[in-house]
Amino acid sequence: MRNIFRGAAILAISFIFVAATYAVEKHSPDGPEPGKGQFEHLSTAAIQGDPGILFSSLLDNMVVNANGGWVKIGQDIVNLFLPTGAEGKIVLSDASGKEICHWPLAARSMRYNPPYQGFIVQNPKRIDGGSCDNMKLTYPGEYRFDFFTGGKRFYTFPITMHVLKPDNPVAGPQRYLVNGAWNEWGYLYYADADQNSSLAWKLWLREWEYQLKTRALEVELVRDSDKGVVAVNKVKTSSRFRHDWVKEEFPLFFPKGGPNAGAIFRAKDLLKTDGGYTLSLRMDGEVYGTWKIKVQKGELAYSGRTVRGSAPPETFIEGGIGAFWFKKE
Repeated sequence: MRNIFRGAAILAISFIFVAATYAVEKHSPDGPEPGKGQFEHLSTAAIQGDPGILFSSLLDNMVVNANGGWVKIGQDIVNLFLPTGAEGKIVLSDASGKEICHWPLAARSMRYNPPYQGFIVQNPKRIDGGSCDNMKLTYPGEYRFDFFTGGKRFYTFPITMHVLKPDNPVAGPQRYLVNGAWNEWGYLYYADADQNSSLAWKLWLREWEYQLKTRALEVELVRDSDKGVVAVNKVKTSSRFRHDWVKEEFPLFFPKGGPNAGAIFRAKDLLKTDGGYTLSLRMDGEVYGTWKIKVQKGELAYSGRTVRGSAPPETFIEGGIGAFWFKKE
């Protein structure tokens, strides 16, 4: 009951405290939930360490609209390890490093424990004196968003723009597709890092052909040692994609043929057996991507950009509580 009242209070003041939707699990289960033990997976050095960004909030809020190429930065980007009131900016640059536009930022306290805070995106300005509200990326090529505070860059987010034209010129206008981390990264999530919680696979998907389609989606988690299927999404899911990235969530269940067929697959069901696993996503029966997952000493193992203290802070992927990120093979 206390959590319900807490959620209601947060929603009531969401216009003051940004990223409030990340504060309550039922609105976005990836967000940090206040409470005992929420930083158990963070070292003391990390809690006192470099500023960063909750990666799922970044992918949710960095938007280039496919219909017009309009750049929109949402108000729900969650930052970590910045003092309340810290100011900075987001700078958009082209491949040569030339600044195109920048968005002033201010860190605002949130209604749960540090180090989580929200960014207020303020008064966007273009270097030509115009407004970033009218900023469009309609030319193919490489671009980069850099996050600054205290005069220093603390995070970088590269993207590539692609122009999609119809086969028939009268079929409609061209679309502007943004590529980046959305293409490669997904994550396993279990609430509050509680191994009794259900396990889900999450990633961002979009349509890459000009004509929008409804596609059948199937997720399968396989144990590498014997190729045994350990978990699947419960039904063959269909989704009508857009040209913009949309987060898709696939709760996992025990596969058919076993004693627990159709039952909820919990984190502990995966973590009880060390070893390598492969998660695959099929679209219309064809493999869209595979992700390698490793369980080590009863925990999901970090690698590459997800290793705290090893990956450069400017590109480190911060999952938060219970979110474990993996890169597509």
